[in-house]
Amino acid sequence: MRGLWFCWRHRAGEHCDWSQRSGAYSAGMVEENTSTTETNKVNNLAWAPFGYWAHMSCLVLRTQIWTEFLDYDPDSACGRRTTSTLLGKALSKALVVVLLAMEGLVTWYFFEDFLMRLFSISGMVAFVALEVLRGTDDKDVCRQICPWPGPMVDADFPRRAFIQTFDDVPRDYQPVVAELKRRGVEIQLRTTESVLAKPLPLTTMDLVVGDFDWTKMALKQLACAMPAPPDYPKCLEHLLHRKIWSSTLGEVRDLLTAQSLGQVFIKPKVDTKAFSAIIEPKDQMLNTLLDGIPGVLDPLAPDMAVHCAEVVDFISEYRVYVVDGEIRAICHYKGPEDDFLDESVIKEAVSTLCNSEEGRDLTGMGMDFAVLKQPDGQILTCLVEVNDGYSLGLYPGLSGKDYTDLLISRWRRLVA
Repeated sequence: MRGLWFCWRHRAGEHCDWSQRSGAYSAGMVEENTSTTETNKVNNLAWAPFGYWAHMSCLVLRTQIWTEFLDYDPDSACGRRTTSTLLGKALSKALVVVLLAMEGLVTWYFFEDFLMRLFSISGMVAFVALEVLRGTDDKDVCRQICPWPGPMVDADFPRRAFIQTFDDVPRDYQPVVAELKRRGVEIQLRTTESVLAKPLPLTTMDLVVGDFDWTKMALKQLACAMPAPPDYPKCLEHLLHRKIWSSTLGEVRDLLTAQSLGQVFIKPKVDTKAFSAIIEPKDQMLNTLLDGIPGVLDPLAPDMAVHCAEVVDFISEYRVYVVDGEIRAICHYKGPEDDFLDESVIKEAVSTLCNSEEGRDLTGMGMDFAVLKQPDGQILTCLVEVNDGYSLGLYPGLSGKDYTDLLISRWRRLVA
């Protein structure tokens, strides 16, 4: 340490006169100065200069927060309290960047050594490139250790569940409450109003069960990304059996006005809750969505991205609930229940999606299929759409256990 102080003092232009030390070398040892009047010195050396302490403080603090940030996911998973887990991912990143910037300024001001300056600047570049822009974390490492498909086993998850309520527990969530109680999971019922007044004390070991807005708030609080809607995976396009394309609300209106389109199915592409799916011009809702209703409905932007599909004849529709690549239930929800549904098509679709890059994160999902009657009279089983597992509704025929497994598996992957 004495040599390090000397190095810093020398680089800062404060040359130390080592000949004035009161101790002397004897057999390779330095006698310590025990004078009671030199309480602020070691071996008659003055304290290191301010630049040294400023540099070391920034270096130690940024290294501590940086390494804690790298362990954010496993620390959160096991409930370990660190500065990073208390701050959250976003604030941890910001704090490391601030400390790196302070370290760079201190180094540039107090030291003229090229290597020290290069070390500080390279640290800032490395962190911004790897963590802020690219965004590395333990997710990829976890996938290499335990790749999916296959159940994600964690006997301790969830430790606690926050479930959205209104005047009462919603019908869909009642089986979840019963199942979680059976498993011994702590349950807290919260309303949206209470969450807006006081955010949930969330960790990545908590389960959140609620609607789209609840999910969005919770993921934002945990600094986790909201997933893109999986609607029409490319790997399953051959099962759609109808024309589907991307457009905008304004473009669709223009085409309908010019009578260049017949009946067309329209649903949001990104903001899935911006409006419910419509069929135009049958529903006569497109102009209302674009123009709005003063004091009631805000107008939507003409450039809002939408999915469009030709209108076909679905005879009956079914939802297939999938957990970790396994079909848990096939539930009929619309039209006459018949024997035309081809379950071999469903099994192939589930396997294809779960083993694809598009479906690798969909550990809990609902895949909607329909029995389709084509113009030539041929009956086919086709894919309607794929629904993400969070905030997914419960149809009769799915058990409370399987529904709970689905919500747990999907939420665990969302916050991983």
